[in-house]
Amino acid sequence: MFMHEVIPVDAQAGRRQRHQRQLDRRAPWRRRRRDHLRGREGLHLDGDHAAGQRKSSATSIRVNAVSPGVITTPFHERYSTAEQLKAMQATIPMNRLGTADECAGTFIYLASDAMSGYVTGQVIEVNGGQYMP
Repeated sequence: MFMHEVIPVDAQAGRRQRHQRQLDRRAPWRRRRRDHLRGREGLHLDGDHAAGQRKSSATSIRVNAVSPGVITTPFHERYSTAEQLKAMQATIPMNRLGTADECAGTFIYLASDAMSGYVTGQVIEVNGGQYMP
């Protein structure tokens, strides 16, 4: 079974992919972030996610994403060296790595209709300022 049989293909996908390749050349970090922010049905939650959000707004489904930076988790304890973590920490304006507890508040905020019922189509960065423009 081919991927296009599983995931519907957008009519403008070719144009979007060419545009995305141009952006990737200018800012390689966007490609890395985009790759892990891909949603189901081929929606890009970084940049082009507004189109997918518009499709789902008629059904009152809110489409948002959380984009965490370097978060101290068992993954980093196992796969990152102390030198790598120190190098990543040097790129963060807050000069420290994040914790899972610091991300939890963002998820609670997005899950609550009372707090974020009118928030949709957003990518919330939880990264200590690492990707500030």
